[in-house]
Amino acid sequence: MSKVTLKDIAKETGFSVSKVSRAISGTGAIKEEDQKIILQTAQRLGYKTSVVSSKSDSENLLDRIAVLIPKFNAYLTSDFIQRLNDRLLKNGYVVDYYTVEGSTRPEAELLQFIINKGYKAIIYKPRRVRKDVQAVINTTSTPIFSYGQVYGNCININYDNSRMMYEMTNIAIGAGAKKILYVGTFKDDIEVGSKRFDGFMRAVEEAKLTYHYLECECNINKAYEMARDIEFKQYDAVVTAMDKLSLGIFRYLMESKIIPGKDILLSGVENYDVTNIITPSMTTVELSKASVVDIIIERLTNNDFRPQNLSVPYKIIRRESM
Repeated sequence: MSKVTLKDIAKETGFSVSKVSRAISGTGAIKEEDQKIILQTAQRLGYKTSVVSSKSDSENLLDRIAVLIPKFNAYLTSDFIQRLNDRLLKNGYVVDYYTVEGSTRPEAELLQFIINKGYKAIIYKPRRVRKDVQAVINTTSTPIFSYGQVYGNCININYDNSRMMYEMTNIAIGAGAKKILYVGTFKDDIEVGSKRFDGFMRAVEEAKLTYHYLECECNINKAYEMARDIEFKQYDAVVTAMDKLSLGIFRYLMESKIIPGKDILLSGVENYDVTNIITPSMTTVELSKASVVDIIIERLTNNDFRPQNLSVPYKIIRRESM
């Protein structure tokens, strides 16, 4: 019999994966009637979680893992979370999911709530570095894997974001770009907002090129709206920190008959599926999620929870836009 997942419960009940997660973890504002339906469905389907299991079962669940993510969305759920969930279940772990979005608790308080439940380890995917979260981490002995941001006293799993953007910018320069616009995101997102910009800056300063910098929320529609106020004719290339930014800009460029790869160079990071479907296809960076999951499973299996900063592979994928 295959393992039951949150997605199975969501399909059965007609609720979103996010709502199912909040109902099972007990951390969101959910109607009592809806929560009852979700918990009953989870129990009927045989969903394995320390919350749904009976008391006698949960006492024997020594390998319980908590996963704390910003929110469930199509990309995160289908890629990283799906890989992680499959491997954890295959290795006999019982997994409880928590989301920051929709929780009745602030992020630091939610993390403390999870720590107090006594999990073997917590897998945490923060959007940004927060002082109050670091303060909570400093007081716990529970092993925490931090994927995407660097926190003290954690097993940090990340990409070399500075080097990645340095290499991507040099590709644009090598393709003839002299005036480059960099579109990044907020600097409190240290890895994406700050380190990727540092890599870009190193490349343009070495080449002694003219550049401009704009900051935008990582959202396709926000990037599209921002693009409407940009005079793109003054740039040879637009290098962005995320595919969500490049896709919003791509949409505006195509509407304005400015063709990426022909009239202007354009790149993103993340390798969303759509970047290979649109025409012209988008140059981007593939981030190895499988390597992240491999490290987590290996460390859990070996009970190796030494705080450490670990780097995982990425691959620049050149397509028609650059």
